[in-house]
Amino acid sequence: MSVTQLTFYGLKKNLFSALPILSRLPKSSQYTTSQPMKQLPRRGLRVSEEGIRKLKTWEGFEANAYQDIASVWTIGYGHTGEAAKPGASITEPEAHALLLSDLAWFEGRMNILLEDIPTAQHEFDAMCLLMYNIGHSAFKRSSVFRYHSAGDKMKAAESFLMWRKATVDGVKKPVWGLFRRRFDEGAMYCNVY
Repeated sequence: MSVTQLTFYGLKKNLFSALPILSRLPKSSQYTTSQPMKQLPRRGLRVSEEGIRKLKTWEGFEANAYQDIASVWTIGYGHTGEAAKPGASITEPEAHALLLSDLAWFEGRMNILLEDIPTAQHEFDAMCLLMYNIGHSAFKRSSVFRYHSAGDKMKAAESFLMWRKATVDGVKKPVWGLFRRRFDEGAMYCNVY
């Protein structure tokens, strides 16, 4: 087991300790895993079944449209498009189809961003899940993308935790659920999920 795997395993037991421990991790630009990291071609990379399962778990299924913590109309598995309007309802199979359609759009954008950047499947999954939640524009400006592009995988993994706030009543506030989600995405990025 690598230092990163041990660290993330330990953090999952006590999420409150995540930020201080992450700041003490080695500043190496690479981390090791127990399995070799297969670098995949850029075009056509898709979120894995495990990634989709994780996304469904985090988003949760909501049959009726609702306003999320940031007052955005949402339905199904985190869909915020035309189908998410007051009074709308959806079945689980319809929500799954919407999720796959939404994911295809994000996967396409991610493949363009990562054109010449070596990326393993688990890294692609984690970054797509983050982009799904924060949006394409925010992801392009994120330190996760910047550090991944530079090859600093440890900093990229740490940077997931920077996206733990939501705008509530016009003010950015830390949200416990987002902290847990970002922690899991960082673990996924490091292939320890």
